[in-house]
Amino acid sequence: MAWREQLKREERLEYWGKKWVETWAVSNLGKEMAMEYDQQEESIMQPPTVHQPSMLCESSANSSQGLYTPQVKNDLIPKINQEFDNLEKAKVFYNRYAKEGGFSTRSHSSRKSTADVNVIVRKEFCCFKQGLKVQKSTPNKRRRGITRENCRAKLAVVRKGEKYVVSQFFEGHNHPLASLRRAHLLPSHRKVSAAKKALIEQLSAANVPTCQQMTIFELESGGLENVGCSQQDLYNYKRDKKMTVNGHDADMLYEYFQSEKAKNDGFTFTIEKDNEDRMTHCFWADATARKSYQYFGDVVVFDTTYNTNRYSMIFAPILGVNHHRQTTLFGCAFLCDETVETFEWLLKEWLKVMPAGPPKMIITDQDLAMAKAISIVLPNTLHRYCMWHITNKFSERISALAYK
Repeated sequence: MAWREQLKREERLEYWGKKWVETWAVSNLGKEMAMEYDQQEESIMQPPTVHQPSMLCESSANSSQGLYTPQVKNDLIPKINQEFDNLEKAKVFYNRYAKEGGFSTRSHSSRKSTADVNVIVRKEFCCFKQGLKVQKSTPNKRRRGITRENCRAKLAVVRKGEKYVVSQFFEGHNHPLASLRRAHLLPSHRKVSAAKKALIEQLSAANVPTCQQMTIFELESGGLENVGCSQQDLYNYKRDKKMTVNGHDADMLYEYFQSEKAKNDGFTFTIEKDNEDRMTHCFWADATARKSYQYFGDVVVFDTTYNTNRYSMIFAPILGVNHHRQTTLFGCAFLCDETVETFEWLLKEWLKVMPAGPPKMIITDQDLAMAKAISIVLPNTLHRYCMWHITNKFSERISALAYK
């Protein structure tokens, strides 16, 4: 029996030994395939060659260190004394050369004219990896890759007359260049196309989060590498779009109300401004709301919401119930505060545009300023508190046993 157990043990060791050898062989084969793939990627780029100092390309201080030269068409390579109408065209031309060459660009430095500070007389565009990053020993901070390698590749233009002329062009890079199929993911080449912007607007209107929008673009393009932009680019696009309307929101709202009034004479609105020409109160009601009040305006519900928009304004809808027991709207308002004077203004503006007289009953929460304004503007209207607000306070005002 002992020799049989020993034989089984040797068979098990031999079996697992073979498994380990197969696993080791497969892992090494995977490494060899990965190395072969990297070599194919690098074969697309120009191998490092040592350049001698010249007018177009400056060599490294250490002659033994090789430089990577972008391999692009001759008509895309900047040349000394090449002219551009403005700085933007020079930037676009250099960025296109960088995309074909496999690197990213950014603006480096500029010098303004002493006679006119608004005129730039010299501008430099450099490789994205220009300069050196100061390493800070911060504990518990995620380590990031090296983004600066002191690359000296750059393009410098100077102003001559009304045009900008190339004065310096260094094409050698001290770091490997990206392949052509990966260059579109570099920072200066990523962009949100017009088609994606239109789709972002539609998805945002449907309340689709930005992270899910990126997933949709990935499925549509057949992979993340084919999207052409990152998720952060989508956030940046939305941020820039908000900045375009910053400070003009009230004007845009006024123009929208004017267009609605031109479509239908039954639409009415009122906007109040302060001494600094900022909107403080805004009330509006369309023809449907005014007609609904004529038939179902005997009982009105008035409540306010706050901290639900980025303007920190109070939204005050005036509601009712129709013959189908459905909520119907009698008017809306944006308010800057909840004072007695503000509620008086709103109720007076609301009564001006309603076709029928004051309501028979109005239901509100237990707001003292609102109750006082109703007693002044609507003295003959029954004022009742909302039952939901009352029962909601039972748990706060009475003991747990009595509440149960």
